Amino acid sequence: MIGVLGGLLISGIASAAHSIVASPANPVYWQCHNTASGALTGLRRYDGTGSYPACGSGYTIYYWSQQGAKGDPGAPGQNGSNATLTVTAQTAVSARDDSGLHGDWAKDAMVRTITVTRQHAAKAADCGASSSQCWFYTGTLTDQGSFRSTDGALSPNAGVAISGNVSGTFSGGAQVEFYADSDSPSAATVPSTTTGDSPSTSTWAEQLFAAGTNFAGVALPEYSWTYSAPATCEQYSELLKGSTGPETDTGDIQGVNHCS
Repeated sequence: MIGVLGGLLISGIASAAHSIVASPANPVYWQCHNTASGALTGLRRYDGTGSYPACGSGYTIYYWSQQGAKGDPGAPGQNGSNATLTVTAQTAVSARDDSGLHGDWAKDAMVRTITVTRQHAAKAADCGASSSQCWFYTGTLTDQGSFRSTDGALSPNAGVAISGNVSGTFSGGAQVEFYADSDSPSAATVPSTTTGDSPSTSTWAEQLFAAGTNFAGVALPEYSWTYSAPATCEQYSELLKGSTGPETDTGDIQGVNHCS
């Protein structure tokens, strides 16, 4: 699982980058992938100014656009904090450990999008004994990015030693549910960039709230991530369908060439 996946465009073709349209309000994130060594550059940001995204000879480019097409307008809501309210925030994440069934196996660079919707007011007790008010939230978390296996790691499913360093791309995400004693989530409190493993995937939505907010019933009732390694034609997927589980894992990333 993305330890410590929707409207995003990915490409592995260098020339395709010249179709990118970006602006400061709608930037694009990109990396160069060395097709011989499997090495990946750091995650970069292009906002329509400065140098255009490009990779040198022997590299392919992976890129993710930040914003999808505008959806249809929603129906008018109710007044007050019992009305539904939806907030979305996006973060470019680098150097994040990715864990499989046998421990951390790769480092990830990705764009993570969190969207939460305040559904309705709930009993104060649902948020804990110290809360005087409470609301129920649902949401989605989506990831799109690239991975590179770490030295000496065991493959995420079978747990065998990974041969060499394998690079590729992944996408997926999770459903989110929780109670919070604040009715005011805000995208402004979520960083646009971050490095490392904190916060965890299960508590990622908590960044939308002010410090001191109490949370309860935090859950990821469903999730799915899929990883593809183009150099070896390997694929690995992990899936949870329903909070009672169990998780289903298929395929593996072992660094063994399966290309025909």
